[in-house]
Amino acid sequence: MTTITRTGLTVADLTPALSFYTGYFGFELAEELSQDAGEVTVLRLGRSELALQRAHSEAERALPKSQFPEVLLYTPEYDALLARLRTDGAGLFEVPTGNPDMRIAITRDPSGNAVEIAARPDKPAAVGGCKLIVNDRAAAENFYVVVFGAQAQHYLNAEDLYDEVLMGFGARSPFLALFQPLAELPLPKSPFPRATLETEDLCLVEERLEHAGVAYERASLDTGQSVLRGQDPAGNRFEVYQA
Repeated sequence: MTTITRTGLTVADLTPALSFYTGYFGFELAEELSQDAGEVTVLRLGRSELALQRAHSEAERALPKSQFPEVLLYTPEYDALLARLRTDGAGLFEVPTGNPDMRIAITRDPSGNAVEIAARPDKPAAVGGCKLIVNDRAAAENFYVVVFGAQAQHYLNAEDLYDEVLMGFGARSPFLALFQPLAELPLPKSPFPRATLETEDLCLVEERLEHAGVAYERASLDTGQSVLRGQDPAGNRFEVYQA
């Protein structure tokens, strides 16, 4: 079984980003890392993690952001959270779902990352989904099915706007949304992993990457743990660890 353990977001400045996610959503600081691409602050919320990634390169810190969300966060205090964001002057857009039990809003963090907020009463706050922007939804879906054993759970689309599939990795894992904008030109990709996954069989994942002809690298950490790093067909970087 493979699960998503961490969602990565590129930020321009770690301090306001840290305040945003800890102050509004209840994340706690887990660890601070230094990587080749830049600095990473890992936040934890229950079993889920969010990596705030600040590139060394000023040009990479200034990469344009998509108008579409790159992460979905669940909250049991939807109305109170939106009220706080409005009071503090945050831009908010409540998505008309046509379903009173499905309440969704979109805001932006201090670096301009679009954040989707979903009401989930009577359950703890959590990272609900890692949302990847792709240029070919079908190709990306096939990649995550073949390499990681993900399952397509729900298709969403709006004519001339987007084509999306929600991929499942088991009940204990956030979903993976593969979102193809139909009215937005492809944007440069982050130099950091957007998704971190954990698998029970790293060798099997490696065999599947090789069989699919996907370029990747295997590295060993100071702890002796092995990690595979690569890119999906849309150029989103990922990393995979042995569970």
